[in-house]
Amino acid sequence: MQVKRVLAAVCCCCCLAGGAVQASEEFHDVKTPVVGVEFPVEEPAVKPNIQERTKAILDEYNDPKRPKTHHGVELGHVYIPKGTPLMLALQEPISSKTSKEGKAFKLKSLEDVVINDVVVIPAGTTCVGKVLKGRGNRGFGRGGKLELSIAAIKTLNGVTVPLNGYIKGRGKKSSTWFAPWWISAFLKGKELNYKEGQLFRVTVSRNTDLKVTGDELGDAMGYPADGKPSIYVKPME
Repeated sequence: MQVKRVLAAVCCCCCLAGGAVQASEEFHDVKTPVVGVEFPVEEPAVKPNIQERTKAILDEYNDPKRPKTHHGVELGHVYIPKGTPLMLALQEPISSKTSKEGKAFKLKSLEDVVINDVVVIPAGTTCVGKVLKGRGNRGFGRGGKLELSIAAIKTLNGVTVPLNGYIKGRGKKSSTWFAPWWISAFLKGKELNYKEGQLFRVTVSRNTDLKVTGDELGDAMGYPADGKPSIYVKPME
């Protein structure tokens, strides 16, 4: 009798686990943008000496060869303002089940970024993201997890534009309150899946110097806006 009870429990457990595995896929709505945020700041392993750091900053600031800048932009240059939005589309699927740390993936911009009536990042520009962490679903109802980095995109003249592109997502957790622990251990949450075409909305993380003056902008990019909506900035003063 005791053996029959154990076998029945094992069968029940396997059935529940099998059902959990079959229903453990969750696909994010492609048309709902995933919003990127600022990257978390990590504390340095060794804190710098304040006096040495202050001296280095002052030496750099007082260097006569150093270009004069304001908010990170050389005086007289035009720039992409901090907070400028970009909409990116994923070019390949990503899943918490198969994506491991370090995996690269491609995205494509969907809209032109126009500064002073000149396209500086045209629609269709590709950039590369990276999986920071990937973990499949687990027992006790835990869903899969993904942490992604979309760190930068380049302008037509090769300037790297930093982005607030930190993405953290988790698959839906499965309820395990009804089951004893030895069954809950086999019940898995859902994997997190981003399909090809998934939208990601990110923003420029800081004012980005385009390395040209207003008069040089058109020649540097060679891509007129043709009446498209533009962001207008004054050369940094």
